Amino acid sequence: MDLNFDPPWVLATLLLWARIGALFLASPIFSATRVPAPFVVLFTLALSGTLALGHELRYTGAGAQGIVAFALALLAEVFIGLLLGFTIQCAAAAFAIAGQLMDVQMGLSMGAIFNPVTRSSSPVIGSTLSLFALVYFFAADAHLAVLRGIGFSVSSIPLGALWQLQSPEQLIVPVAAMFSLSVAVVAPALFALLLVELASMVAARVLPQMNVFFVAIPAKIAIGLGTLAFSVGFMAPITQRAYTNIFRYWNEVLR
Repeated sequence: MDLNFDPPWVLATLLLWARIGALFLASPIFSATRVPAPFVVLFTLALSGTLALGHELRYTGAGAQGIVAFALALLAEVFIGLLLGFTIQCAAAAFAIAGQLMDVQMGLSMGAIFNPVTRSSSPVIGSTLSLFALVYFFAADAHLAVLRGIGFSVSSIPLGALWQLQSPEQLIVPVAAMFSLSVAVVAPALFALLLVELASMVAARVLPQMNVFFVAIPAKIAIGLGTLAFSVGFMAPITQRAYTNIFRYWNEVLR
């Protein structure tokens, strides 16, 4: 059996592997589920080879400067992948920040649990909302949209092109959306907890002999969890908007 070795296709696969690998490294798609590293390496390599073959991608060095040009192209591909993965990370971080806001306001941040997956202490509500965002990501077929977005990036930005953002302000857009969406996710629960805080202040003023702290904490937990459970049905449009913003942003920066 004869094996046809195509060096331009191999170089194109390596460049695309750098882009896709940086994307998955910066995004929580694999890191949140602790997928084994060999699987990630083989999956991204196979995906890169398939896309390079499907798009008929080839990369040829420029004479004596081929190694230098390939190194610069590799760095450019890593930057593109990190930028695309950063937007996914911002969308997922919006739910983690929302959960941390709830944990602080409800007093659950003092009882952070040890997460054996990440091997770190994780807040209760923050971990729950992060898992909810991850489940919705796959349930809404956003992972398929990520694959289509990778194909779109290959068509929009040629491999090895020294690409850059149109303006530095484009880096702020995902971060601004992250904070606005984090507040929108838990806005009803935060408003209910604010009313509990006001009631606690009035009670502390009217009844100074009562220990308001030990009375307010159970009330905050009960009202916060109840309001959060009631508003779960309204989180789907916000979650859909968070993931839609990812691909809208990709469409803007990759053109």
